[in-house]
Amino acid sequence: MREIVGAIVSLLFLLSGALLVVGSIKPALVARVVPGMKPEGAGKRRVLLDLAPVVAAFLALSIVLLWVPHYQIHGDDPANVVLTATPTLTVQVKNAGLLSGTFRSSYAVDGQGQPEVNLPLKAWSTGTIELPLPVSLAPGAHTVTVAGEKIAIVALRPAAFRCSRLTGKPAVVKIGQEIFVNVTVKNSGDVSGEFPGVLKVNGKQVDAKATVIGPGEQTTLYYSVKRKSPGTCRIQIDSARASVMVVRPIRLANGKVLRNTAGGGRSAVEFQNKERDDAMAFLIRSSKTMAPVVVVYVRGHSKAKIANVADGAYGVYWCFGRDWNTYTSDFLVSSGRIKYLKPLVLHTTSSTNYWTTWDSWGYTRWSQSSTHWYNWTYFLAKGTGKYQTDVTESKFPGL
Repeated sequence: MREIVGAIVSLLFLLSGALLVVGSIKPALVARVVPGMKPEGAGKRRVLLDLAPVVAAFLALSIVLLWVPHYQIHGDDPANVVLTATPTLTVQVKNAGLLSGTFRSSYAVDGQGQPEVNLPLKAWSTGTIELPLPVSLAPGAHTVTVAGEKIAIVALRPAAFRCSRLTGKPAVVKIGQEIFVNVTVKNSGDVSGEFPGVLKVNGKQVDAKATVIGPGEQTTLYYSVKRKSPGTCRIQIDSARASVMVVRPIRLANGKVLRNTAGGGRSAVEFQNKERDDAMAFLIRSSKTMAPVVVVYVRGHSKAKIANVADGAYGVYWCFGRDWNTYTSDFLVSSGRIKYLKPLVLHTTSSTNYWTTWDSWGYTRWSQSSTHWYNWTYFLAKGTGKYQTDVTESKFPGL
């Protein structure tokens, strides 16, 4: 509006100036068109005295309205402001004057005064100025007043990411085996943001998947890694952590006894492995605890014997697999878990026989003692049959 008035005043200044010039030459002509001036009494001096103040007044007004620096505030309405550590509102300031100047103004946020800001501007130019907002500003609608202009703003929470359900599978892998990692990431902020997606293994960055996530949205990121050495693989994405154990598989010697607390008897139990895969054979005392008292490693197409097994009733189990490792004391790759349906009962008996013999000298009384026990042989095979059945891992004994 100020520019329109200034333009009208400038036009009037030009017109009155033109009349002043014409009046200095032909005053009678000017007197005919100027109200209140009589043509018969018009003279150059009279015209100059009447028109000069008018021209001067129009010139002064045009300078004030157009030349002197004055400023216009421009901003989005409403303007979105992200509540970072130092939130600011960016506004545009235009110098609508024909001279350079400095915009100086204090401002208020929801009626609370803020420090003065300033911005040097050249004639008829536009610049931007950052208005610092209170750090304690709450999310939601607010009003900023600057230079008499009210600007509606909406304070938005910045993008904030939370990682959950970080998993690494399998939980135990052998060296060089692929580990599959996935994590769920949610943006709880009010604006979109880029999640860096940095994957660290044992404290070192091994991958990164920068992903833009919208406000309130969640996504799942997928990775895969391999390790060249055994040990704990500690996985970290942002604040979420998980771990995977990397092992070096071995193959135990045939007949390797992994546990034997059932000694002191006379019986022997032999296990003959009919399968290609290696096996472990188990004897347990109680189906409640499932704690093994005998565990022996039997390679494929081989046999192994446990001697001096104490009397008692035993449950008999065996399992097949590959890639045995000391961390789990089991096969990484299982190919069957079997339970023998009948218990193994070991019983040792002793007996003494007496007899008498006669000769010319009289008779002799004799005695003979003997001990009896049984040795057993189990043929280790896969699958369900008349005397054996498959069982799940949860119902199978472990070391």
